[in-house]
Amino acid sequence: MKKGKMVLMMPHLKDHNPEYFDEPEKLDVRRVFDPDVLFGYGPRFCIGAALAKRQLYLTLSELFKRFPKLRLAEEPEKSLEDHNSVVFKALKLNTNCSN
Repeated sequence: MKKGKMVLMMPHLKDHNPEYFDEPEKLDVRRVFDPDVLFGYGPRFCIGAALAKRQLYLTLSELFKRFPKLRLAEEPEKSLEDHNSVVFKALKLNTNCSN
């Protein structure tokens, strides 16, 4: 690497590594990310991270309360347009599944 070259560190890429997670490419809403660095860290930490995390927690909590048997209808269709995040073109769910 030459002096002066910019390097982009992407620690979230480990989340797609089978050494860290079984079936890393499969959507698993119960997967535990430790440490959780989805919103960054250090001097460029997102100032809205706490609010965003709380909103996400409340939304998912309410979703699973209302639909306790919620399951994926099919594997989500991912968009490959954004290399900085995981974006789904479609996320189809069954809300009345039996266990």
